[in-house]
Amino acid sequence: MAPVFMFTALQVLVFFASVVTLLYYYGIIQYVLRQMAHIMQITLGTTAVESLNACSCVFLGQVTSLSRDNSYAVNSK
Repeated sequence: MAPVFMFTALQVLVFFASVVTLLYYYGIIQYVLRQMAHIMQITLGTTAVESLNACSCVFLGQVTSLSRDNSYAVNSK
């Protein structure tokens, strides 16, 4: 019998999401994203918001990173 999706892959997704949420709460993800975005901005010649969005999509997912980047766009004006 094939393993059920709920008992195999979903556990990994929930664990990874909870670890990322915990790291985001303590500010570790923000620090890592800021450093990665700064390196990307220097090496690739992109803007700060573009680099931050590209880095945050890796850790937070597309929907969460867009909602988080919205606050940076409002504050940068």
